Order: sequence, then structure tokens, then C-alpha cells
Amino acid sequence: MPTGRTDSPASLYGGASSALGVLACLVAPFAGYIGAGIPVVFAALAITLALIGFAAGSPRRSCTVGLFTGLLGFLLPVIVTVA
Repeated sequence: MPTGRTDSPASLYGGASSALGVLACLVAPFAGYIGAGIPVVFAALAITLALIGFAAGSPRRSCTVGLFTGLLGFLLPVIVTVA
């Protein structure tokens, strides 16, 4: 049996949510040109994967980054659309 850290597929939720959250934040300013649906979908996936990551025991730092960037990426197009 190997000693040390063993990774599981559940440890990828935090990284995936962080990447999708950052992508949602980068695409959100261009929502007027490409449509508001794309950053909202990226943000919803980031939030969902972050919450699953918290429940599955993924690294909390990357799940927290994914959650907050996902919320920001979700709120930016919604606020611009409402305004």
C-alpha cells in the first residue's frame, strides 16, 4: 500500500469550481456581446461544484474561491441586465 497522499476524483471539485468561477468572471463583462447565458451557466456550474466539493471534503480554499467567483460571475450579468 502506498504511503502519502492519495487523490480521489472528489478532490477535483475545488479546482474545477475555481476554474469555472474565474472563467465566469472573465466572460461576464462581455455578456452584452455574447449573451448573458454563458457567464450565468459557468457561474452556476462553479457554485454547484463548490457546494459538492464542500460536502465531499475537497480542499476548502479552492472551493471557497470557486464559490465566491461563481457568485460574482453570476451577479454581474444579472445586475447589468436589471440596470
